[in-house]
Amino acid sequence: MDRPERPELQPYEFEDSQGQRYDLRDPVQSVTLLGLLGQTLAEETRHRRQLEAGLIGHADVAEQARQRIEGLEQQLNAANPPAPDQWQNLLTALQQGRAPPAPVPNPITTARLGIPTNFKEYPGTGKDIKAIKLPDPFNGRANHADPFIQSLETYFAQKPESMKAAKTRILTACSLINGWPESQWAQQVAGAVTSMRDNDYYFDDWSLFAAAFDEHFGVPEKKQNYFVQLTQLQQGKMPWPSFQAEFDRLTRESGTQQAQAFMYLKAATNPYLKALICRQLPIPTTYLDWCTRANSHYQNIMSERQMKTFNQGTSRDNLTRGQSFQYTPRRAAPQNDQVYYGEPMDISAVQSTHIKPTFNRKGRPAPQKVGAPGPSYSRPQRPQQTSKPREKGQFKPSQGKDSSKPGKTGYQRPDSASRSVCYRCGQPGHFKNACTTPLAQISEHHIAQLVERFEAAEVGDGEAQEEDQEEEEAPISQVDEEEDPYSTYLAEEGPFDTPVEEQDF
Repeated sequence: MDRPERPELQPYEFEDSQGQRYDLRDPVQSVTLLGLLGQTLAEETRHRRQLEAGLIGHADVAEQARQRIEGLEQQLNAANPPAPDQWQNLLTALQQGRAPPAPVPNPITTARLGIPTNFKEYPGTGKDIKAIKLPDPFNGRANHADPFIQSLETYFAQKPESMKAAKTRILTACSLINGWPESQWAQQVAGAVTSMRDNDYYFDDWSLFAAAFDEHFGVPEKKQNYFVQLTQLQQGKMPWPSFQAEFDRLTRESGTQQAQAFMYLKAATNPYLKALICRQLPIPTTYLDWCTRANSHYQNIMSERQMKTFNQGTSRDNLTRGQSFQYTPRRAAPQNDQVYYGEPMDISAVQSTHIKPTFNRKGRPAPQKVGAPGPSYSRPQRPQQTSKPREKGQFKPSQGKDSSKPGKTGYQRPDSASRSVCYRCGQPGHFKNACTTPLAQISEHHIAQLVERFEAAEVGDGEAQEEDQEEEEAPISQVDEEEDPYSTYLAEEGPFDTPVEEQDF
């Protein structure tokens, strides 16, 4: 026989877990329900306090709640009905207390009672990687806070066994925080975690520590800060893979869409690399196409530079068109009892081989090393004369001529005294050190010429010093300003000597 369906629950009715309904319009049923609600609320409050103190577990709370609900209808209380607002508060508390309460997070009590802390754990990846160094210390800059936390989490992932506990992670992070006042905060946290002190510096959860660290030393408005860095980023001479990785990171952290980031990417690309990208039609119009073509040109540039370096290091005698480079091993060094006379059939090397004797301070031959060949004191023979010897009386020896006597033309060479001109007075016949002409008799025209020569000599010395200084500074400027690989490749490829402007594409 089918049981009749129960009518729908009315707003003025209350139904407990056993299906018993109470009509709140009836005073007797209201008093009965009020007593049950008061007892239930008191039990729930007591169990919550015991759970917060760590005296009971979730299993005990569930069992006691089940037993209390079973005997709920048998318990009666003749207490007077409360005020309407108190009635509603008790009703709401009872409805919320039917399910077992969740534990209230209390790091101090849970840590002291030995309950496992709620730290973040990475999935098990096996044993620790030994050859891993600690991340770089925190340098105190706000924009370095996020990379510092990310590098620590990467290090923890590589050490899943040794860095499993949250306490170990927090103490490791505190040891890498240097500088002032960051180190003072880290010392307070490390002291509270080590000695289990109940204060504002205690953490037993890695995620809570990372959030507090970012709040104290991180960037206040992250997305806006990353967007400013995105707009100011320039590639310059940076390799394309490194530049693309940094640009993608700033785009992701700032929350910028790729359509908007594409404009900043074109403006930040190296101008010579931009010319290579725009030379090939069609010009990329999306973020992904631009990155793909830029990476392709970069790989071509690197390949050609490697080939050029390889070709410059090889000899043209060994590397010809259509032939590969052949490596010729060096000849082994000779032993002490051997003398290297060159390659076989090298007659010139054999004839020119001569060991020069060595002498000490007294002019005597110096002692040789044991096992070394002794010096040869005989001079090398001169090569024999192959030309026909001159016959006696065939040629007359040349005789010197007196330059003071006139020759066939009647010209007599003047002596040095007659050819000299005084630098002081400008008159011929003597030098400056033998000049006896008074200063008043020297012409003004000659004095003006001397002044002009002196000024010209000073100007020439100044220009020479400037040129020497420029030559000395030239190597420093060449070292500071490295050659742009994109501009060199572009000059070899075609007539794109100037960067491509933004409006060209």
